[in-house]
Amino acid sequence: MTNPSDLNIQNVRTAIAREIRELQADQRDYGGHRANAVSDLERAESELSRALATDRNENRPDSASDANIRAVISSLIAANSQLGKDQHDYAGHRAAAIVDIEKAIQELRAALQSDKGS
Repeated sequence: MTNPSDLNIQNVRTAIAREIRELQADQRDYGGHRANAVSDLERAESELSRALATDRNENRPDSASDANIRAVISSLIAANSQLGKDQHDYAGHRAAAIVDIEKAIQELRAALQSDKGS
């Protein structure tokens, strides 16, 4: 059975994958910014995959899992910062990616808080 924390991580990965597909569908270069955003999102998605694999396969203590979640949050904040510096609208896709990443950050922070009550 999937625990609520794992489900949150899987939902965030799904949102990030959706945004990657949206950005990859756009063939314009945008001075490299679109490709940089895709790379950042791919790294964030990879970190989330590692977070789930760590919990499932290595049976690490909660403190290691929490550190992994904090590292993912840090990576997502950096990605959002980079996206926020670009002034192009990108037909709303850049802004949508920022919103989704912020939602992911909020979910991950909530996951850390929910573990404190357990």
